[in-house]
Amino acid sequence: MFDPGKQPWINIDTCSTEDLIRTIDLCPSHAIRYSHPQGSSVDQALAEGPGSIDYQVNASSAVKVRMAKNGPLLV
Repeated sequence: MFDPGKQPWINIDTCSTEDLIRTIDLCPSHAIRYSHPQGSSVDQALAEGPGSIDYQVNASSAVKVRMAKNGPLLV
């Protein structure tokens, strides 16, 4: 699916749309995103992961980090 040595480096013809979505959702940098067009045959619930352009982070569940002067990071 991904081959940085080729152009284009993403070959979507080598996997299913569902596999591509699952792989993008695992990308730690979120450099690759997807959208779920209206009328798509892909399950809407699958296309709501962190790789979706419509993904929203719930701020109340976000990790908070506090740095103490000359001290540790408090998570």
